[in-house]
Amino acid sequence: MNAISLSLLVLAVAGLLLIGWGLYRRKEQPGEVHSYFEHLRGEYHALPEDPSREKSFVDHIESILKEKKDDVNWDHIFQLELLLLKLMPEEKLLRKAWLIRKRWKSVVSSEALQSYEDSLKNRPAPEHPTSSRQELLADLEVLLQDLFWHYRMNTAWEEQSGRFANTGLVYLLLTLLGAGVLFKLVSLATLPLDWNTLVLAFAVAFTGAVGGFMSMLRRLKEASAQMHRSSQLIAIESSRTAIILQSMLTGGAFALVLWLMFLGGLLSGELFPKEITSPLTSPIPKDLAKLLVWSFIAGFAERFVPDLLDKLGAKGQGTSAEKEKQETAKPQPRPPQGLQKESAEKT
Repeated sequence: MNAISLSLLVLAVAGLLLIGWGLYRRKEQPGEVHSYFEHLRGEYHALPEDPSREKSFVDHIESILKEKKDDVNWDHIFQLELLLLKLMPEEKLLRKAWLIRKRWKSVVSSEALQSYEDSLKNRPAPEHPTSSRQELLADLEVLLQDLFWHYRMNTAWEEQSGRFANTGLVYLLLTLLGAGVLFKLVSLATLPLDWNTLVLAFAVAFTGAVGGFMSMLRRLKEASAQMHRSSQLIAIESSRTAIILQSMLTGGAFALVLWLMFLGGLLSGELFPKEITSPLTSPIPKDLAKLLVWSFIAGFAERFVPDLLDKLGAKGQGTSAEKEKQETAKPQPRPPQGLQKESAEKT
């Protein structure tokens, strides 16, 4: 037992240190915002010299380029790209418009794309070349606004997903840490406990909690609809701890219920464990490995155990109804011959 407590403590502390190091390293590394910003800086310096440029545009660009690296955000990049469009010559603006529209089409839904193309078909032709450039700039500005909104949502979503995963891992590691400390204290108290059953119950519940956490992460990755991400971000930010704890607690509880169903003989077959032995033996027995796999499935597939319980409940009700039906269908005992004659004479 001392070896198990020490192993849990070492594993938990090492995991927490690795998570802290990963968070520190991620803050040091430049993200896509910085890379995009440097790309636009190079694009600005590549523009041909033009004395007729508006000084206000140039001054604004220069002030944005002087921002500190850690202070740059998507708002600076949007302003910088929009100002660059206004400074571009006609022929380059037309090619840039094609590229911006291509980028925008890659992130929007098919309905939004169809609506945009219909609006282009119904737009009247410009009366003057100058108005044509102004209309093009106005169109590109709206596309850039929507495009950068998607960029912001993607960045915020990835950040929240990372926090979600890190928070869940911290909870799991703290559980290991607490279990190691608890097992150590109980062993020092020399309480008459069945350590095999206690450790096995913890292993089953913890594996189910890991399965529930992994299922929650998978659902988070699959939630990719851009139009719903703003509301999902609000829900994640406001109830992150509750969502994580709920997934882990339900996963652990379902795993324990499935373990009791195995012990009670309610589930049998080649895929299910038959003789669940002590987890303190080495190597790990085959039935113990099956139990841990099914514990993970119980937490990962959130409807697995509830569906099993529903089937067992329906089967139990069906058995009771069948017994009642058989009881009512039994022939009633006939009275003795003497009683039949007496009743006939009375009538």
